[in-house]
Amino acid sequence: MLELGNLEFRDEKHQANEAEPCEMAGHCDLKRVGKVLKVDEANLKRLLLFEKKVFKGEEAVFKAYSKNGCVANRNTLSKALYNSVFEFIIYKVQLALNPPSS
Repeated sequence: MLELGNLEFRDEKHQANEAEPCEMAGHCDLKRVGKVLKVDEANLKRLLLFEKKVFKGEEAVFKAYSKNGCVANRNTLSKALYNSVFEFIIYKVQLALNPPSS
């Protein structure tokens, strides 16, 4: 999960053409992050770079995020993951301090 914090975005292509997604930069191994999250690399990349819109009765449409959108998406995903890990740790500590009665 720490890998996601190293992920940066360049938006030269997106600025030239809004349909083009930002490029990923930095030292982040999306394949390894995807393996931990049990998500394939392509889906993780799509999650970070594109907004999914579904209109009633139609197929999903993907719109490329701007650089700021990609950064916000990365930060939101990171915060959610850290929150889940923190809650899990708190749960395990509470179990250790107050074991269930048999």
